[in-house]
Formats: sequence, C-alpha cells, structure tokens
Amino acid sequence: MRIGDTVKVDCTDTGKTQDGTVHRVGVDYLEVLVGPVNHKARIILRKRANTRLYVGNASGMEFTVTTA
Repeated sequence: MRIGDTVKVDCTDTGKTQDGTVHRVGVDYLEVLVGPVNHKARIILRKRANTRLYVGNASGMEFTVTTA
C-alpha cells in the first residue's frame, strides 16, 4: 500500500462502496480521502490484528478497506 493508491472504501451502514485515495500509511493505519475533488472527506482506518481489514468511523458511520 502506497500513498496515492486507489482503494475501495465500503460503508457498512449503507452498503455502498466508493473509491478512495490513500493519503497516509502507517504501521497499523491508513488515512484515506474520499469524495468529490473539491470536497474530500478524510477517514482514518485502523488495522485489525492478523487480517487485511482496516476499520474506521466518520460522520457516525463505519467504513472498511480490505487490502491485497
């Protein structure tokens, strides 16, 4: 996973999926930007132990990203 990569961000509350751009990468987190060019939303997702799943919350909803 690298800065600038495109990932699929799933909203578990609505069941919708949207493309997001990786903005920052840490040992156990991703910061992803989603939304239109002029109004990006930032979601910080934490990695679940021993999985490829990242989970985060924003605007009262839960979001997930699964990495390769």
